[in-house]
Amino acid sequence: MLDLSIIGKGVKRYPKMGVEMAEVYLFNHGVDPGDIEQSLGIVCGLCVYSRNAIMDKLARFKDFIGGKIGTYEKLVRQAVEHSINDLAQQAADRGANAVVNVTIELTPTALLSEGTQICALAYGTAVRLKEGVY
Repeated sequence: MLDLSIIGKGVKRYPKMGVEMAEVYLFNHGVDPGDIEQSLGIVCGLCVYSRNAIMDKLARFKDFIGGKIGTYEKLVRQAVEHSINDLAQQAADRGANAVVNVTIELTPTALLSEGTQICALAYGTAVRLKEGVY
């Protein structure tokens, strides 16, 4: 499991991705129920990324000869990062300052004779933590 302990607070600009992400605390575990002021429901972030057919064929060749496939690695990292950003934004839109029990799931999908796609889903429970807890 990824350690997503703290991202921070406020709004942060990610120029590489061209998006703003609302910063909230993200925990891959629960917190003490006494630290929660209000539970705001389940939130999720979803991202589906796709590689083009040419890059997919190059990656398949690399798979044949063995070794690290940087194309897919980058694809997975981008999908996870975007799903986490989406999760944090949805939580902030509900007035949350944290998301607890964050889980990230990856599902590779491939259409017949098309490029590879990866679906990243991040979900958890949006909460408002009491002042001064973290």
